[in-house]
Amino acid sequence: MEFLGPEDEQFLREAFGRLAADVHLKLETKAQSRIVLAGGPPPEAGAGGTDGEDLSAEISGLLTEVASTSEHIKLTATEVSAHSGEPLPAITFSSTRSKGRLRYLGLPAGHETSTLIATILDLGTDDPLIPDEVVERLAKLEREVHIEVFVTPTCPHCPRMARVAFQLAMVCDKVKADVVEVQEFPALGEKYSVRGVPTTVVNGAEALLGVVNPMDLVALVEKQGAEPSRIIML
Repeated sequence: MEFLGPEDEQFLREAFGRLAADVHLKLETKAQSRIVLAGGPPPEAGAGGTDGEDLSAEISGLLTEVASTSEHIKLTATEVSAHSGEPLPAITFSSTRSKGRLRYLGLPAGHETSTLIATILDLGTDDPLIPDEVVERLAKLEREVHIEVFVTPTCPHCPRMARVAFQLAMVCDKVKADVVEVQEFPALGEKYSVRGVPTTVVNGAEALLGVVNPMDLVALVEKQGAEPSRIIML
C-alpha cells in the first residue's frame, strides 16, 4: 500500500528541505507471540494493538515513505514485549532540540498527517516554538506532567492541540506528551470519558475540551506540575 503520491512526496521534499538537524522516529510495536494454543488460530503478522484495530503495518509503511523524503529523518523500528504494559503501536519523536517525551499512539492518518509533518519540522528546524516567557514558566515545574491529547483522523481541529502539547514537551524535560488516536485505543478514551475530540487530559486529573487558548493548557500544566503543598485551594 502506498500512502504518498508523487505530489505528496514533492511537497514533503520541499518542506523537509528546511530541516537542519536529524529527527528520529522510533516505531514500537508489540512483539508477535510465538505460542500457538492447540485448536486456536495462528498469531497474525504485526498483531500488537492494545485494545483497538492494530495498524502497525500501515504505520510502518507511512513512516517509511515519509522518511524517504529527507536524509534528516531517521526511522527505527522495534518490537516490545506484550507484557510491557505500554500502549502500542507508538511513535516516539526526538531530536537534539527535544527535552521531554513526544509520543503518538496509533496511525497519524487523515488530518493527523499534518501533526506528523509539523512535529518533524518543529524538531528539525530553528523556528521559534513558544514564547521565552512560557519556557521560563515551564522550567519552574516541580513535578512531571503527562499531557494526553485524544484525536481522530477526521477532526480538522485536533492537530492544533496536538502540536501545542508536543511543543510544550519539546522545551521542558518534565513534560510528557502523548497524542492518542482514540478510535485505535478506545479503552484509554473510556478511562477519561472522552466524548469528543480534541480532548486534552493533564495528569489524568483535569481535562480541556475542544481547541482552547494555548495559555490555558500552560496554566493547567503549571498547576499539575506544582508541589501539592503549594497549590492554593480557592
